Amino acid sequence: MAAAGGNSLSAVLTKASDEAIVEYFLFPEETSIAEGTVKLNELLMELNIEAVSIVGEYMWQKDSFHLKLDESGNYFYGTIQYDVNVEDEWFTVYILQQLTRKFSGLIARVVDQDGEFLLIESSDYLPKWAESDEICQQRVYISNGLVHLISEIEVNGKLEASPSKGDLLEISLALELIRKHPNQTLANEKIQVAISKRIGKYPEKMLQNFHHSNLYLPPQVAQLLKSRPNLVSASIRAFHYRDGIDMKTARLMAHFSPISHLVKKGVRFTKSLYAMLSSQEFYPDSKTNWKFPLRNSPEYKANALGAKLTLGFEIILSRGRRVVSSPVSFSSSWLRYEEKLKQYNYYKDFIEGSREYKKLEEQAKLYFQATVASELDTNVDDQAIQDVQSLIDQSMDLTTIEDENLSLPEDDDDSWLDVNADELESLLEAQFKTKISDQKLDQIPEKLKEFMTQMSDYTGVEVPTDGSEHESGDEDGGLDPLDFRADDFVSAMDNLLLELGKPNKDWDLSEPSSEEDEDDINMKEIKEKYSFSKDSKIHELMGAMDEELDSTEIGGKIDRPSTLIHETYPRHVSFSSTDVSIADAETTITS
Repeated sequence: MAAAGGNSLSAVLTKASDEAIVEYFLFPEETSIAEGTVKLNELLMELNIEAVSIVGEYMWQKDSFHLKLDESGNYFYGTIQYDVNVEDEWFTVYILQQLTRKFSGLIARVVDQDGEFLLIESSDYLPKWAESDEICQQRVYISNGLVHLISEIEVNGKLEASPSKGDLLEISLALELIRKHPNQTLANEKIQVAISKRIGKYPEKMLQNFHHSNLYLPPQVAQLLKSRPNLVSASIRAFHYRDGIDMKTARLMAHFSPISHLVKKGVRFTKSLYAMLSSQEFYPDSKTNWKFPLRNSPEYKANALGAKLTLGFEIILSRGRRVVSSPVSFSSSWLRYEEKLKQYNYYKDFIEGSREYKKLEEQAKLYFQATVASELDTNVDDQAIQDVQSLIDQSMDLTTIEDENLSLPEDDDDSWLDVNADELESLLEAQFKTKISDQKLDQIPEKLKEFMTQMSDYTGVEVPTDGSEHESGDEDGGLDPLDFRADDFVSAMDNLLLELGKPNKDWDLSEPSSEEDEDDINMKEIKEKYSFSKDSKIHELMGAMDEELDSTEIGGKIDRPSTLIHETYPRHVSFSSTDVSIADAETTITS
């Protein structure tokens, strides 16, 4: 690819925002780019059609996979906000794998807010040079369904793309190297296996991720879900992320009133969406006349989930009314925006309704209409609003809806929502490939203490060796890689902080407890700890103080312990009762 192409592609890798967003790019061959926009748009249509066939019945958390042609005409791209369902991210990788297998010469790139997340998943098998995120930037691609990790390559006797220089690899050069030297850029087998294992097997995995449940719904909602089953995700997000203004405008469920009667319908969720819907308690407003059974009733869950889903659709419609149909002043989006303005003191100290206040308000409305209105409702996309608005106007055959739901299958078991301690431990073992029982936890504090006492310079701490542990180093005579386990380290630090936070028994002046026998057993150790050599400075000073006290009447009445350890005042110190008169005190003070 020409140098000019490299410059135009420099903006491809845009830093993902703090939101859970995956960005993906597809780079066609130079010949396709040279054929012009018409051919590229034809290819784009083919790619999106193929993507639809791959997606099938997959239910996205929010955004779906869709490619667009960049203005430069050099690549296709798209973004997906996957919210709390990280499975959308990995399904996107699966789609890219399939597209690069079917369309020859197509190379894919995918990043998220963490950067090269493909390498994070395969971090145990990366080469040493790839340990830095900065170095790996723009070096990871997918070609023919496989992952490519670009290191330095010798081309015509010259090293290209060397990561040791620390320079950002140009995307145009990376694409050229993959196409001309695919065997040299191909990531090792362990990396391929790790990523394939994380993606899983589709479409089987898609079916395993579904959850079916029967809900009581108003007939209009049942009709909506029959026509557009995937609208369930938009409704759940609208319900889950609702605010006070949403509740004010949608709580009475004016469009989807349950006053007439409810129908029972089977609804398909992803496990992520079902968990979101189940996680929040909600009781509909009494004015809706939604008759809730008792909590211990077998019909309670069907009513509770149905009411939540219905409210979600009502919120979608209430947010949709902001588009032209009603003045800006009365739209729920504007009210939310205005609340933000007040929080940031946009109106300063002007009184609401005053001339200056109205002037600022008018300016804010103009800005809102021009730039903000289309971006506010990020949890309800415009397509969902259009679908709901168009579908509620369709004629509805209530008899047909009821007949279709006469013989519904049983609800799927949702016990997977509850994870006990053993199951959590199994999940952690599967994720981190280690068993807690195999940890030598008792050695960790000692090893940590040994590490902390080592001297270091600007190059870092030199890890001490006993010579025997690393005899089986690599062929170059180097040491074996350091096996650092993050969970062991955290556990060790917890134990260390716990010990530091305990009170020192040797300075406990409280009354003796049931642990007295144990303390007596350890007295020898304590005495050794707090005893001083007779030649020490402290011993000399204490002796001088004794001589001075002996010359007074008070000194003669003090019963001194025989060992100097008690001078440090542990809880076992004992003084005999001393009767010191005022006259004795005066004599001591004047002496």
